[in-house]
Amino acid sequence: MSDYGQTKIHSALLEFANEPFEWGKNDCIAFTARIIERVTHINPMHILGTTYEYDTEEGAQEIIDRHGDMEGLMIHALGKPCHKWELNAGSPILANIPLVGDIAGMWLSNTAIVKSKNGVVEIGMRHIKVGWLSCLKH
Repeated sequence: MSDYGQTKIHSALLEFANEPFEWGKNDCIAFTARIIERVTHINPMHILGTTYEYDTEEGAQEIIDRHGDMEGLMIHALGKPCHKWELNAGSPILANIPLVGDIAGMWLSNTAIVKSKNGVVEIGMRHIKVGWLSCLKH
């Protein structure tokens, strides 16, 4: 990843990480989508359309349920996932964390960052289920 790409990712992470958790605005999916948008100028949530607006946990779950699960929703928005060992910096990921469940985030060079109700959490490769090739390639 270029220094410019790293700067964009880290700048977005810092900005959005310090904002409070809010369903539909700064939850794990919105957090990830906003970082992708900062780098690519394309927000995957906008691709999904206005029927994907929500402001409660129940609203988020209804949208996830339309696609079977969180992975199905992310595939709908981002396309075919790659194996977690193919990830590179700037890759959107789906992880599974004990006591939390599935959660979206961004892979950096050797760790992932996710936004939870309790703030930003750094997680390792062992929690990653799947990912999508780096948004920095677009």
